[in-house]
Amino acid sequence: MSGNFSGDGKNRLKAQMVGRARRTRAFALNL
Repeated sequence: MSGNFSGDGKNRLKAQMVGRARRTRAFALNL
C-alpha cells in the first residue's frame, strides 16, 4: 500500500512538472 502510494505520488509530481514545462514553453512561444 505504501509503495503504491509513493509510486502514485511520483507519477503525479512528474505529471505536474511536465504540465508546467508545457505551459511555460507555450507561454514563451506566444511571447
